[in-house]
Amino acid sequence: MLNSGQSENSAHHRIGRVLFSHRLGVHRLGGSETIPLGEAHYSHDLVGRRIRQGLAHLGIETHELIRPEMFSAPVAFASIKDFRRGDIHIIFKPIEEIRILRGARNIACVVWEFDQLNTHSTSNRPFSNHVRMLKLVDEVWCYCKFTRDVLRKYIDNVHLLPVPFDIPGDPEQSDEAKSELPLDLDLIPAMRLSSGTSGTLGNLLRSVSPSRFLALSIFNPHDLRKNAGYMIRSFALFQRDKPGAVLILKLSVDNKQFRLQNVRSILDRYCSTAEAGDNIFVVTQELPPKILTSLYRIAEFYICASHCEGLGMTVIEAMAHGAIPISVNETAMADYITENNAYVIPSSPEPALLQSNSALNPNLTWHTADITSISLALEEAYRSSPQIRQSKRRAAIEMIRSQYSMEQTVSQLRARLLASHFQANTQDKREVT
Repeated sequence: MLNSGQSENSAHHRIGRVLFSHRLGVHRLGGSETIPLGEAHYSHDLVGRRIRQGLAHLGIETHELIRPEMFSAPVAFASIKDFRRGDIHIIFKPIEEIRILRGARNIACVVWEFDQLNTHSTSNRPFSNHVRMLKLVDEVWCYCKFTRDVLRKYIDNVHLLPVPFDIPGDPEQSDEAKSELPLDLDLIPAMRLSSGTSGTLGNLLRSVSPSRFLALSIFNPHDLRKNAGYMIRSFALFQRDKPGAVLILKLSVDNKQFRLQNVRSILDRYCSTAEAGDNIFVVTQELPPKILTSLYRIAEFYICASHCEGLGMTVIEAMAHGAIPISVNETAMADYITENNAYVIPSSPEPALLQSNSALNPNLTWHTADITSISLALEEAYRSSPQIRQSKRRAAIEMIRSQYSMEQTVSQLRARLLASHFQANTQDKREVT
């Protein structure tokens, strides 16, 4: 809270700059390939960019630290311009990769989607004790109520901080308007999953006439938490008597290692791609923001069958663009998926696969939506009236606007930064005295 007589401008002046770190060493994280030295973890980096956009909106500069753990001696601080004790250092990394900056106010931003933390480490993974790692920092930020509640079982000073999103969707946009294909879809290489034939996404979509149901899903195919196999098999089953139903899979992969031609071998680990149905189209190319926006805008529906999420960024983005979710509503999705704004896929808790989490903890729980549950939700969406769809679309956009718009989130970000800055200065004064 600001003191009476203290203006927001003066508060901003007090926090003119925030330090941040997000680059990793070489580690194999559960559900992903090896991350090269000096690169950021994909999901944490995406969240970090949005938080930094919020900071920029507040007029706060950000300065990256490549290796914060190196700054343990006074001479090292000379390379951090104008460093002062109590400066805020925000860490956008997996828990195992947290490295603090001595003398700073260290804040760990945690994306966590399971029901418990690791309370011990193995001999060959000394950083896998989550509780120990999180107790190194001064406070923890997270992005959903589920993660907040899990973390508070183990540590204090945990704060829920919504991530800012743009809200470009038109609540009054009709299904007919979404059927108009933008020309930039002809710039996107795509593949028909069942046959392996390639073309542009625009041409593949035009080959389906008329398209009466267009859904989108974006995910990392190496991530076991995404429940990709059940989702693809469910859509193939649903689509058998619906030649106008289309699913676009935008896969988040390293385009240097994985080409469009390799897609079927990747997805064959989850299901038989030859039996995936005629109208599942796959895109692997990293898309510029403008073209990604076009993809969101043509999607009538967005499918999320994930076992668990710490935020569900692509679901939120899709809702903000006016796509109606066909989604589970456990873990992070419980914050924004309701019967009012989505076609909810029921799911049930069960033991998570060991390889699904970076800590290799065998005792974690996730939620599974099976083929029947997903197929029934798809059928409900397909058979719903234009009036129900329009109502859900409006409610989806309004949900994201009320919780995740820049205006809503930066006010909470500003308040949290001021509180953290005050605590850091208060602690510093106590140490001096």
